[in-house]
Amino acid sequence: CYVSDPELKFSAVVLLYPLCYLRLQEWDLVRTPILMLLGEDDNITPAVTSMTVASKLKKNSVDVRVEVYEDTYHAFDFDFVSGKKFEWFKDLSGCQDRHIILEENGMIYSPFHNTRVDDETKVDRSLSECTQGRPGFLGGEKAAKAKAVEAYTQFFKATFSL
Repeated sequence: CYVSDPELKFSAVVLLYPLCYLRLQEWDLVRTPILMLLGEDDNITPAVTSMTVASKLKKNSVDVRVEVYEDTYHAFDFDFVSGKKFEWFKDLSGCQDRHIILEENGMIYSPFHNTRVDDETKVDRSLSECTQGRPGFLGGEKAAKAKAVEAYTQFFKATFSL
């Protein structure tokens, strides 16, 4: 999330299967507790990419908690796809080296291509190169959703001493 008013700050953040190819220019800008809820079999926003980001944040003393749900795809909390597997979007599991950096001036820097752009559609083209035409998958899981709701509840209770 991006907030243009420097006086506004998040008190806590919950990320459901986050798209972690977008990185901040400065890791130390993040100073709020974070809970990441990930699907082990998610090939649209792979858990391994999010766990790499979480590890870097932890090294900078950010309170990051990560939960990975076994046998679970992207959108595991969607009731309308519960118990099913649907092709959707692209398989981004081969794109770990394609991260981009959001700079303070609003430009997007791609270390892989060593380019700066101000248009996110140009970034989408870069990601398309590494998908090799493989589909991504959605699949809701009631058990994972229930665990996520419990993790979310416990995270906020602990963060705000409720």
